[in-house]
Amino acid sequence: MKHKFLIPKSWNHLWLILSFLFLSQNCNSEVIEKLHVTISYLSLPTATAEIKLEKRDSLQIISATAASKGIVTAIYKVDNKYISTCDLNFIPINYEKEILQKNFQEKKIVQYNHDKSIAKTIDFINNTKISYPVESPTYDIFSLLFAVRDMLPFEYNSFYCLANYDVWNVDIKVIGNEVLEFKSGKFECIKYLAKFKKVLDNNIISRTDMLTNNLFNEKNNLIFWYSNDENHIPIKAKYVMFPFSLYWNLDEYWHK
Repeated sequence: MKHKFLIPKSWNHLWLILSFLFLSQNCNSEVIEKLHVTISYLSLPTATAEIKLEKRDSLQIISATAASKGIVTAIYKVDNKYISTCDLNFIPINYEKEILQKNFQEKKIVQYNHDKSIAKTIDFINNTKISYPVESPTYDIFSLLFAVRDMLPFEYNSFYCLANYDVWNVDIKVIGNEVLEFKSGKFECIKYLAKFKKVLDNNIISRTDMLTNNLFNEKNNLIFWYSNDENHIPIKAKYVMFPFSLYWNLDEYWHK
């Protein structure tokens, strides 16, 4: 059962308070990794993204920013921010989104109660709060990326992921090894295929951001390459869709 009711207007300040608390607590965080990637379509760079992993006590914090690039900025501007606060196994506790796209804005926090298999989304723009069922554990796209890395290597695994209020089953299996060559050198990689299937439709109508939630589609697949070493760096990804695929390539990587 889902619940929906209006949030008092004073709750709009909660976003600022939570952001302030995150930034102040962040002073005690230790940055572990930074990744900078370029997203391309039809061989043209369309966006850049930076992903950062921090550790603070018993928490792991994944923060990501994405911005449109080049001519795409004039056509479809994107300036998105994401924060996934997870436990030490990358199971998400909170997932924050601040989306700024052409004709679409979003400020939301998803709070997970994995013991009760419930998630609650606070929407700061529409002043609503909605609770709805999920599987346990359920990931967001960023915590899933790191949870998979943490479990590598494996032949096959299955996960639940939340996208736009619906729960998706993500089946991931190894499909081979491949050597990728870049200007910085060659990387021996393990190649994986991810397929998506909606398993829980909460019947909540909502617009979505184009960079994360739109990945989940039963007709499309995701192929990604992790380095075949102890770091399991995400080197490349290919989102297979009609009529042309979308590519995600690692430009820079740093780790402590």
